[in-house]
Amino acid sequence: GDHMSINGYARNTTPNLEKHQVTSFDNVISIGTHTLVATPFMLTRKPVEETWINKLYPETSIITAFKEAGYKTYYISYLRNIHVGDNAINQIVNEADVYIRRPDDSKNNADSLALPIIKNILEKNDCEKKLIVYKLIGSHWHFQDRYPTKFDYYQPSFQKIGFNGPNESQKGVFINTYDNSILHTDYVVSNIIEMLKKETGEASLSFISDHGISIYEDGKTLYAGAKRANYNVACFFWLNQAVRHRLPLRRLDSFENNIHKPVDQTYFI
Repeated sequence: GDHMSINGYARNTTPNLEKHQVTSFDNVISIGTHTLVATPFMLTRKPVEETWINKLYPETSIITAFKEAGYKTYYISYLRNIHVGDNAINQIVNEADVYIRRPDDSKNNADSLALPIIKNILEKNDCEKKLIVYKLIGSHWHFQDRYPTKFDYYQPSFQKIGFNGPNESQKGVFINTYDNSILHTDYVVSNIIEMLKKETGEASLSFISDHGISIYEDGKTLYAGAKRANYNVACFFWLNQAVRHRLPLRRLDSFENNIHKPVDQTYFI
């Protein structure tokens, strides 16, 4: 979240999202610093208590709530629907009516590979109400593997020079490569918004990261430890006019006027 220009970052890493005027909350922290801990707090009502941190939660997720409201539900991911060791997440994703593992590219494991899948789901006339959950790989380590070469804007990056693992003296290269991966996420999410703009009726997009990443912010730590950057996450929303017309003005005002308030991932659900 702290490397996105929609949240005040100096580099213009989210030019497309800015054009779409998303509502971005710029002071959001994650519950954990890795996917398995953080995800259930975003998609279920699991309480933030020490006894629950590493336990399964015996209540279904937001996916089942949408199913009960008459939605056909889809879950798209770069992973299989059963991932060893991710029991709490496996439980959630398999609530969906349809699970789709997106294609993989051995050179660039790019999230844009799922755009045709989402387009196909939206164009199907099989139901009126759809929930599509897309688990992006985003800017996950290793950054240079997360975006096609055409997004290799900030230089030098690890797509151009040899990557030999963590190296504090290459902090600038790590940041350049990380920012390039965010440029690609901006492209992917903005493309999805463009698809949603063509939909009739209500359509919205909600985005939240599971965790952040530390890039030597303390001068010595990469991707570990109790550092602020490991907890800083992106969280933003796009609502079409049909949704905005339905919601009371006071609720929209409350939504827009609280984007700088400190919140955590449990607010997402």
